[in-house]
Amino acid sequence: AAGVGAGKHAKFGARKTKGSAVGQAIFNRLKLATSQAGHKAVKGRRVQKQQLGEAAPEAAAPEAAAAAAASPLYMAGGPEGEAEEGAAPKTIYVYDGRETNTRAAELTTFILAAGFAMPDVRYIKSASDADIRSATWDEDCRAIVFPPMHALPDFAPNAVKDLRNFVSRGTNESGTVLFMGSSLQVHVINQLFGFQMQQDFKEGPYYKNERTTAGTVLGKLPARVNELGNTQSLGILKTSLPPEANSYYDSFGDSVAACVRYDLGRVCYLAQDFGPLEELPQLQRKIESENEEVARHASFDLEILQRKTDTWLAIMHGMLEQPAHAGPYV
Repeated sequence: AAGVGAGKHAKFGARKTKGSAVGQAIFNRLKLATSQAGHKAVKGRRVQKQQLGEAAPEAAAPEAAAAAAASPLYMAGGPEGEAEEGAAPKTIYVYDGRETNTRAAELTTFILAAGFAMPDVRYIKSASDADIRSATWDEDCRAIVFPPMHALPDFAPNAVKDLRNFVSRGTNESGTVLFMGSSLQVHVINQLFGFQMQQDFKEGPYYKNERTTAGTVLGKLPARVNELGNTQSLGILKTSLPPEANSYYDSFGDSVAACVRYDLGRVCYLAQDFGPLEELPQLQRKIESENEEVARHASFDLEILQRKTDTWLAIMHGMLEQPAHAGPYV
């Protein structure tokens, strides 16, 4: 629910508010990755979304990986610093079927690999039984992310069963499926998991639900998140959420960040597509321009982009955290 018209409510994103330290750290990682990729970018003024996807592996190697490791987003063991035994699953799968919006999977991968420093991000290439099973039966699969879509995938019965089983048998380290906002995502969730959720739109800002975020990694995030603008994402009508759901950020009955407990795992929805982040490579190149006026304007625009996206990035990261730190479902 970050805006149904391109830039319709972008003014909210530009308003100066207290940002998220976690989100700022994530954004700084993205800047680092695009700065490195910018030196290798194709000449010309037009920036393709694919360039963002190509930047992702660089974030996991040498300089960016070292920087990410040196500045963890949370204390070891989660928000309260509890120690954990054993290695958690490290692989996140991103759906990249033909129904996915153009370059949406690359942008999502860029956020996961460069921003969140996820060690292993892989693609699911279609909704076929074989491709879905290759992810859901992977013992190292931590979560599955569905980027924004323009069409409904044709999931076969076995693919639906495997996705449900993956979530149902979730542990403290796995069993999360996250859908990123588009006008079709709620329909896909309903199709896969038998919910009856309904889309909704209310203008931002959206306010943190203190009851559902207390004691979680989301608990220390800002009290509100502004409407981002330049996106087609819609929220979910809170009254249509199942009883097992937690809404983390909402306003006037419109939830823009929510998770539903499904047996031992979680089905999550974030009303955001992060489209404005496509501007990062171009802004980074302008900042390095020898033209001081161009560089100054680009620096200002980059600051605005950070203020618009940092809390959203922190929310997404928190929703992908281990369910052990996701809080009780009441």
